[in-house]
Amino acid sequence: MPGSVGVPEFLSLARSHQRFLERKLAEAQALGGTARTRSQELRDGLGAAEEEVAALYLPAFAPVSLVTAARLLGLPQEWADERVRVVRAEDQTLARRIEEIEKDDRYQFRSSYIGDGGEWTSELSLAEKHFHAALEDTMRWEKLSSWKDLIDYEYGTPEYSVGFWRPLYYRLWKHGDEACDVFSKSTFAEVREEYLQARSVREQKRKKRDEVKEKIAGLQALIEERDAALARRGALAGEAPLLETRHVIAQHLDGADRRALAQTAQAAGRQDLLAGLAKLDGLNAQSSYLLSMSGDDAEAQAIAADLAKIERDIAKYSRPKKAGMMFDRDQLERRFLEERFERRLARRRKLMDRAYAYDDWDDYDWQDPTPWWFYITDRSDPGYGAYFPDVSNFLGQRGPGWQFTRRARSQDDYDDAAAALAANAQGTDDRDVS
Repeated sequence: MPGSVGVPEFLSLARSHQRFLERKLAEAQALGGTARTRSQELRDGLGAAEEEVAALYLPAFAPVSLVTAARLLGLPQEWADERVRVVRAEDQTLARRIEEIEKDDRYQFRSSYIGDGGEWTSELSLAEKHFHAALEDTMRWEKLSSWKDLIDYEYGTPEYSVGFWRPLYYRLWKHGDEACDVFSKSTFAEVREEYLQARSVREQKRKKRDEVKEKIAGLQALIEERDAALARRGALAGEAPLLETRHVIAQHLDGADRRALAQTAQAAGRQDLLAGLAKLDGLNAQSSYLLSMSGDDAEAQAIAADLAKIERDIAKYSRPKKAGMMFDRDQLERRFLEERFERRLARRRKLMDRAYAYDDWDDYDWQDPTPWWFYITDRSDPGYGAYFPDVSNFLGQRGPGWQFTRRARSQDDYDDAAAALAANAQGTDDRDVS
């Protein structure tokens, strides 16, 4: 494209590039949200994986499995006994509570109280009827205009203090007289007194109804508590102790030193645990990398800066006095080159995709503290990863000549892991971990 172009063609090219930059800016800004979403997905996956690894540590809720799990997890020996005591204590507490409920007169005669035609059921029906009758009676007054204000301002009593200069004074006067006419009374004080008596009856009926409701609710809560206690005892006799203890282990794994756990698993010959711990560590690192990327808006800032400049130039060269300006076509072509923006966004997307999709956790070498970023990218140059603390600290300790080498896994590694998983599935968790 040799030669020069005038202002009209420049403005046409500039506006086209402006629209392009606006699209790219929206894409760049969306990358942060995508990274956050993916980071959270991996964090959720980490929670599920911790439960899976917890099952490897504890295949059964049995003394030998609990003791072995405690040793492998670096927990005190008393932990295994405590888990059994906790279950036993809860079961005993539930049994005592069930016995207490079953001895309660309300529970023993529950059918006569709240069954069909039960005493309390009938009592509630009658109480509801009386309350609604009293409620309808008070509505004869409360439906009148300004009734609430007439009562609240104590109209018709010595305490009434609304000044005659206020519009409210005349409104209450008018509606007070209308109330006297409705009830054929000579003074509003008489109307008020009859209403207050009716309202007092209504509140008495409400109180009686609520008392019966409370009795019934208390008995229903007692029945539900017993049912829940029986269900819980059934769960404690089943898989609940195993599943809940696994959950405790999963919570421990979330904040534990995985490298220390891996050393213990290595000494015990537990390849299944090594693989599981590597998955946990890898998912945690991947989630952290993506979360860090979500806060990096360098691409969006660079595009926004270019967009601001093009907008200024469009405004500048749209002025009449700039109508005769000429522009070098080659320079404009370089300035409005779209490929450089596409490249930068594509690089960021690729890094995010790799950090999100990586799942070769078995490649991790627990003997080598190399950060996960190098396993994810499979290269010695950290590139973008140099911004991550674990990567920058690691490289600072290694020096410029360090090279990443992925661990070569032998067939024995796969065979050992498969054998360990099979043994664990059968519940033969009696390895010597001392």
